[in-house]
Amino acid sequence: MSSSESDKEVQNTPPKKKKYSVSYKPDWEKDDLFEGWLSKSNKGPDFAYCKVCSCDINITRGGKNDIKRHKETKKHESNKLKIRGQQSLDQMFTKKSTSLEKLVKQSEIRIAAFIVEHNIPINVMEHFPDLIRAVCPDSEVAKRITCGRTKTTKIISEVLGRSDVDIMVEAMQTNKFSLTADESTDKSTKKHLAVTVRIARNNLKVEDFFFELFEILEGNAEKLHEVITKKMTELGIPYKKNMIGLAADGANVMMGKNNSLATKFKQDIPHLFVMKCVCHSVHLVASNACLKLPREPEDLARDVYNYLNGSPKRTGLLKEFQDFLELKPHKLLQPSQTRWLSLEAVVKRLLEQYEALKLYFRDAIFSDRIKAAENILRMIENPVNKLYLQFMAYALGIFNELNRTMQSENTNVHIIYNRVMTVIYTILGCYVKEEYISRNDHKNIDNKNPRKYMDIKDWYLGAEVGATLSSPTLTISPEEIKKFKFRCLEFYIEAIKQLLQRFPFEDDMEILKKMEFMDPKIVCSGKILSIADILGRFPNIAPSNVIQQIDTEWRLLRNTKLNTEDENLEVGAFWKKIAQMHLGDGRKMFPNLTLTVLSFMCLPHSSASVERLFSQINLTKTKLRNQLSTPVISGVLHTKNILKNSNCFNFEIKDQILQKLNKNMY
Repeated sequence: MSSSESDKEVQNTPPKKKKYSVSYKPDWEKDDLFEGWLSKSNKGPDFAYCKVCSCDINITRGGKNDIKRHKETKKHESNKLKIRGQQSLDQMFTKKSTSLEKLVKQSEIRIAAFIVEHNIPINVMEHFPDLIRAVCPDSEVAKRITCGRTKTTKIISEVLGRSDVDIMVEAMQTNKFSLTADESTDKSTKKHLAVTVRIARNNLKVEDFFFELFEILEGNAEKLHEVITKKMTELGIPYKKNMIGLAADGANVMMGKNNSLATKFKQDIPHLFVMKCVCHSVHLVASNACLKLPREPEDLARDVYNYLNGSPKRTGLLKEFQDFLELKPHKLLQPSQTRWLSLEAVVKRLLEQYEALKLYFRDAIFSDRIKAAENILRMIENPVNKLYLQFMAYALGIFNELNRTMQSENTNVHIIYNRVMTVIYTILGCYVKEEYISRNDHKNIDNKNPRKYMDIKDWYLGAEVGATLSSPTLTISPEEIKKFKFRCLEFYIEAIKQLLQRFPFEDDMEILKKMEFMDPKIVCSGKILSIADILGRFPNIAPSNVIQQIDTEWRLLRNTKLNTEDENLEVGAFWKKIAQMHLGDGRKMFPNLTLTVLSFMCLPHSSASVERLFSQINLTKTKLRNQLSTPVISGVLHTKNILKNSNCFNFEIKDQILQKLNKNMY
């Protein structure tokens, strides 16, 4: 055979197929099918190792498919069931160590919460961890607790307090809110500005949060505005966009027309709703009206309290007279110099014990032989003084009812107008002719014109006064009765004057009147055709591009058949029910309207939330804890907010709280 033929034969011979081999890839261990039991084999790259079966798997033919086939074998499934639930020693000790560390952290947090909830001095933490170890010597958690005074302080301010701040800031960044501010001086003569925030959340829930306690040296409007806005800027809160309301007392630095905290915020937010605290205003109305009455009835209340206060002997003797007359052994109450509306409770208690006091002081002038007892008995036995006390019990009750309503944490801004008008017409109805009242608007009623008055015998001064004046045993002369009635008339006239001054019935009160559209009874009545006028007053709540959508939804709602029981619901519960109504295709019926109402619901009606805050501060900074710094007090108040619906031993400690308990908190 020639060489050429030989070469041809070689060329025609088909080439041998190249043999491919599959090598083990570490990435397979991350596959969900193999995770936890597959690893590299010591035999080489052609094998994989199964931890469950303790065997090597040849992967040269199919690679991953070989491993999958092994996974589906009976041997593998059987071994997998046997070891399920078992842990390696490393896993066991790691998990135990992690679990123990978490329990220790939770225990230290609960101890700090216990200190806050029960207003205990933080100094007790110098001994408390040692006490726990002595009481629970067999507890691993107790052995590891190391929270002394410094650490506990940091847990309160930087762990628990910071967690509440984070929740509040997140809500303020994404929802509309209102601020309430007030100044006060604590036991160590530090001047504080306390601020609370009312936030309207998208779940139709309005909540009050403690915002911050500022230590201030200068109490002028510029400084107050600066510290509040600086804090909100630091926290990343877009207050010019989301802040819609401000409430405070009537002090000039807060509510003055020219240079006040309100005017400063108005410059930043032109459409800001500003509300002078209703409770403070009602208090001033009552105190000014009572100046028209004789001073002796009030002196009687003070003198009786001062005479009996602090003397167990006198109190015990009074109790004998109370038992003799079958009266409840209630103590006399102290009249307050600053909270005039508390006088109603003082007066009612004094009237309740009037006969027992009369017997007691008749006895006291002989046994004690003190001039003060004689003066008190003279005032008690003067029947005119009792008439004034009975009148005050009735008249102050009118203002107290309004005050209690406005101290509520519920949304009440929509009922301010009606409640104030109710008080005005109740007082007018006590001495002004009914037909004259019904024919005229309240702004046009001349309540000082005697020609418009009822006959003097028809003036209403309270049921007890009426019963006393009609008693056959009455020993008061007609001249004294007439004088008494005219002093009560002066009270009524001054009360109306003060109400009209402190609740201006021009622009502000008209806005409050229009807010009644939120009232469930008004919604169900369908009497309001459109809410465009009130929406136009609040462009920061209802932008012009959505006013038509909101008003269209309102007109749809007023024509929607609602259950008659709905009108008795609380305003928040009512609108939450409206928000859950859907159209046939599943879309919400009133999405824009309910969101707008939610913003109106967070408008403030009083500064009661800040007053309650000062009560908490007084419980926090006591004689035993008089060195607490302002940041620590803020931490305590924020921690109390976390605990408000639970207790130190059962509140939920979320992971976000645990993560803050680290070295960075120092």
